[in-house]
Amino acid sequence: MRIPTHIHGMIDYAAGVALAAAPRAMGWHGTTRTLMDAAAVGSAAYALATDYEWGAAPMLTMDQHLAIDTAQGIGFLAAAALLSNEPRDARLAMAGYGLFALTVVALSERRPRNQHADLRRREIAAGQAMADSSLESVTAQ
Repeated sequence: MRIPTHIHGMIDYAAGVALAAAPRAMGWHGTTRTLMDAAAVGSAAYALATDYEWGAAPMLTMDQHLAIDTAQGIGFLAAAALLSNEPRDARLAMAGYGLFALTVVALSERRPRNQHADLRRREIAAGQAMADSSLESVTAQ
């Protein structure tokens, strides 16, 4: 079973909310809270910048987005293993989120199904081609 990109987008924003809410709900402070807050803000930012149904200013392809998701999942697993001074339940939550993130990456589709994202991707490519040709004409002179 594959996760369509429009569902992946919903997961992205829900995960951001959960990452911000969990440390407050559980009373975690210090490094755990800072890490989760940073991940929540970062997740929202790159979700907004992804070329999929939930992106507002598409600058990242879905493949680039999934690479960041992978790095985030690995980062949370590493944090869970290395932050031995943090509460055990916080470390388990970080490990759980890391595994969740990697599972979502493994199951997610690589291309948006909707035509809007396809159109936006073509517009970006056309703009880049125009910029490249303008640069070539300037350097040729």
